[in-house]
Amino acid sequence: MVSRDQRLRKRADFDHVRSHGKRVSDRLFVLIVAPSEPDQTRWGLAVSRRVGNAVVRNRVKRKIRESIRDIRCINGQDVIVSARPAAADAGSESVRSSLRQLAGRAGLTSPPAAVGSEFIGVKS
Repeated sequence: MVSRDQRLRKRADFDHVRSHGKRVSDRLFVLIVAPSEPDQTRWGLAVSRRVGNAVVRNRVKRKIRESIRDIRCINGQDVIVSARPAAADAGSESVRSSLRQLAGRAGLTSPPAAVGSEFIGVKS
């Protein structure tokens, strides 16, 4: 579960991210990312009635929450994950991979550490 201080909860916060954020999307989700406080990343979920009834929407939200726990992202971002109707039929692994790819495309994740002498300043 994402802790309370790591969630977007106010309408004004959602509006700010939607108006100033960068959007990336695929067939399951739309990710909107905007800069925020430098010491934390906050997440907001948006799952509309177009996705399905209350049971389906809650299932999709649980899958999203579980998937974002695994994403190691840089601090200082506000992120909205908006589900598309296709997310209702997606399995947990496709939700996880979709969110990882979108986070990478949005610049949320830090690049992997470079291994090799040419990257760490050692001359051969």
